[in-house]
Amino acid sequence: GHGATCLYAYRYALNHGADYIFQTDSDGQTCPDEFWKLWEQRERYALLIGSRNHRKDGLSRMIVSKILRIIIMMIFKAWIIDANTPFRLMRKDFLRSVLQVIPDNFFLSNVVLTVIAVKQKHKIFWTPITFNPRQKGASFVNWKNIFKIGIRAVNDFRLINKKIRKQV
Repeated sequence: GHGATCLYAYRYALNHGADYIFQTDSDGQTCPDEFWKLWEQRERYALLIGSRNHRKDGLSRMIVSKILRIIIMMIFKAWIIDANTPFRLMRKDFLRSVLQVIPDNFFLSNVVLTVIAVKQKHKIFWTPITFNPRQKGASFVNWKNIFKIGIRAVNDFRLINKKIRKQV
């Protein structure tokens, strides 16, 4: 799944000497030129996030993001506008520390990575990015999948929240 793949790629990058790890999706929704907004601030922040302010990827995705925001608030007591953004730059020391909390096959790894950063009070840089309609690939978002993912996410988030509370 997506979360496990991201976690694998993060660990691979760290194990192969990366100082910074940049992540973006491959579906053409983000603009590569906006990477430089993050790169210019890389030494001042642990996590740099391109936030999707004006999304153009459909009503269902926006509803899912709003529900996710509410679930994060209820479980973690953290208000995060765009926890699952697919456009982020991370310093290796930050990523290495956060990965210690996230299980290997965690499905919503980017969401919980952002939550941990907020809860542990890491320095985060947020900047708006362009978010275009999907140019390639197929979305798996349908209401049946959303419901299954939601139930799993709530249970997984509760477990992660216990780990975070022990550390903070």
